[in-house]
Amino acid sequence: MGFTRFVEYLPGDPVPNDALPIRFPDIRERTGIEARHFAGPGDTIESMAVEASRRLFDALNIDGNDCSGLVLATSCVPNKDKAVRAMAVRVARVLGIDAASAEGVNFACSGFPKAVSVALERAHPRDAGRRRGADRHTLVIASERMHDLVDFSDESTAILFGDGAAATSLSPDGPHTILQAKAWEVEDCDCLIELKPALAMDIDGSVRSRHCVHMKGGPLYVDAPVSMFRIVREMMEEQRHSIAELGMIAHHQANGKFAKKLEKLRKRNGWDHVRVLDGIGRRGNVASASIPAVLAQFEQELPAGMIVACPTKGAGPDLRRGSLTEGIVLFRARGGFNLRAAAG
Repeated sequence: MGFTRFVEYLPGDPVPNDALPIRFPDIRERTGIEARHFAGPGDTIESMAVEASRRLFDALNIDGNDCSGLVLATSCVPNKDKAVRAMAVRVARVLGIDAASAEGVNFACSGFPKAVSVALERAHPRDAGRRRGADRHTLVIASERMHDLVDFSDESTAILFGDGAAATSLSPDGPHTILQAKAWEVEDCDCLIELKPALAMDIDGSVRSRHCVHMKGGPLYVDAPVSMFRIVREMMEEQRHSIAELGMIAHHQANGKFAKKLEKLRKRNGWDHVRVLDGIGRRGNVASASIPAVLAQFEQELPAGMIVACPTKGAGPDLRRGSLTEGIVLFRARGGFNLRAAAG
């Protein structure tokens, strides 16, 4: 089973750092972010998921009749009341996919590996021969309206998050062979990320009481890159692949500091041939959509024949207190860019 293509949808025009409701200093220097996109009143989690999916359909020359299932990931809707699945069902109906095959997950920053793992369970290769006709794609979509959860007077979050969606599909004929996809919950003893009530500033500068993401950025920025590097190494060993086969790390794009720290770890461990992707500059942190979005950005540069590792560490399910998530996707790319040839 493999990924087919990666596409993204970013709503509206780019919002540069100096156009935020409060002008915080040196955002690009501290985070690597130059701009982000914010969803307008008509851009819902569902509508952005539909738009990303339609772009994927155009890229693959397929439609809903070619799809046997759909998994939607988002951080912006509580999962405990099955609201995410209800959204997934509505997206499936708009796209012409059997609504009974739709599933939703809220695994926050690790939503992409979680959604891929769920999709793999629903799209196992052994089922391919039993499917009708071209009914061979399972969609994985991540869609986020993170600005709804941001207090724009809180510098720790206001400068980081953006909105958008990204999509891919899994197919027995997918060129990028999936080797592993899993996500899990870990304890957050220090409550580094949580959703809690606040008197918060909206994107238009008005103030009201609502629930917002609260982060303790310093400790998280130290721990998360180290954890993601460890996850990559351990999963490569678990799958019995050598680091020589690893060509690229497309990590959760939470902050430009993550890429810088991963670069240091890569060099320190002698992974000289491995490229660390950094695509946060033009979209900010789009939570569960960050990995498929950066893969869409660099799709033409995936290292042919090499393994791409997509590790995550971030907020817990439903952004609840005391919980974080980790995860990873490993796949072997069929790309147009041969890393070994380029290095030579």
